Amino acid sequence: DSRTMYRSAGTSVSIASILLFWCGFVCVAANRECIASNGKKGHCVAIAACPEIAAVADQDTLVPEQERLLNSVMKACGSNAADPKATVCCPVMSVTPSPTSEIPTMTEKIGAGTIRIHLPMWCGQRSPGIKIISNTTDEDYIYMWAVFLKIQEAPSRNASRCTGTLINKWYVLTAAHCVHKLRLQRGYSSIKMYLGLYDLEQLKTCLEDGPCVERSAVKIITHPQYNSHTVLNDIALIRMNQAVEETDFIQPICLPLNHTYDERLQPQVISYGWGITKIDGSLELSNVKRVVGLDAVAPNVCARELRGVIRSGTLEATQLCTKGVGDEDVCSGDSGAPMMEWNNELCYVVGVVSYGPKCGTAAAPGISTRISEYIDWILNNLAK
Repeated sequence: DSRTMYRSAGTSVSIASILLFWCGFVCVAANRECIASNGKKGHCVAIAACPEIAAVADQDTLVPEQERLLNSVMKACGSNAADPKATVCCPVMSVTPSPTSEIPTMTEKIGAGTIRIHLPMWCGQRSPGIKIISNTTDEDYIYMWAVFLKIQEAPSRNASRCTGTLINKWYVLTAAHCVHKLRLQRGYSSIKMYLGLYDLEQLKTCLEDGPCVERSAVKIITHPQYNSHTVLNDIALIRMNQAVEETDFIQPICLPLNHTYDERLQPQVISYGWGITKIDGSLELSNVKRVVGLDAVAPNVCARELRGVIRSGTLEATQLCTKGVGDEDVCSGDSGAPMMEWNNELCYVVGVVSYGPKCGTAAAPGISTRISEYIDWILNNLAK
């Protein structure tokens, strides 16, 4: 690497260490307007309230460009590395809202410095000029965090499929019901994960000459309160045997750390998968990654429409309801797929496909696990 690295004796590390020290403790900032390093309007906030800058400050080693960035965002707010309550100029879209009560925020509860080191610096981005279209295939690799899960409990058993979502270079998010029966055995991988994949028929070529990578699991973490009968807490994490590098075809999605998905404000979500789809009038498993647009259903409406179908008896706050448009829907094989929301040009995972009474029936909502209710659990496990 031709870039000059600054280590412990350098100024950059002292800046980062001071910022990190205050990252977990400073909760209130001046909040006055400033001009951020990208030339856009920003606000002076504590480092913990600016994920973009916190991600840089969390690194053990900084390159000169990062050192200059930290100096400039502090200088824009009249702070410097020697200031025990340094604030930084954060672009408006990146600012984490200040808490309105004494209840600590997520980053404060776990410790922002601890969290950020396990989260990607960039997430949920899309190439400029690419339009977001639903009810189609994903040939343009808009959803680069898609993971195809090939599940085979034993060599003699038939393989099944689920879908997952890359949330950092080590971990894939999916549904607990996809993986809770799997046991990791030496010499045999019961689950294989394929990233950068579009067409299953081209998998071999994609692995040899294309963007695809294959990973196996070294750890499967199902939620400790997952119930296979009620299907509550239907969420799991898979740690891969080897980290994946970000490419033009592989990138992690964003976790909703600083906002909670509200179906009243954003009634449409998007999902993808390689599940059952209608091909020439018949239902078949899709060989290509398909994208579908769904309508979110208000909890009270969902509970009424699924009366007698919801396995837990009542719809819980940890669950999210969606309904297909026409005969488009998530279906068998799409289990574990994300429900996604685009917010300020970034894509967030807001749900994980769990179960539903029927596929593609406008009168029957499906149920997903609501991610905002499990952020603590996810982040705690990423840090282990």
